[in-house]
Amino acid sequence: MIFGVYCIEDLKSGFLTPTIEINDNVARRNFEHAIMSGGNVMFTHQEDFRLMKLGEFDSDTGRLAPAELIAIVCDGKDVLL
Repeated sequence: MIFGVYCIEDLKSGFLTPTIEINDNVARRNFEHAIMSGGNVMFTHQEDFRLMKLGEFDSDTGRLAPAELIAIVCDGKDVLL
């Protein structure tokens, strides 16, 4: 199965640890949940964070394929509107 490889970018410090999700919608939902949970820096400074898609992972072959262009899946500043 092909999974997406995602990473939260902190515009103040760089990229956080990558995660693997089944698709963009699940990755977006998890990112939005992390921001809306409150009591954390992502909640208080959501404009500093965005979810990026770095590539794909094939669970059948173990192959990791980087994206030609890293894409913004969701911008933190748009989550709490």
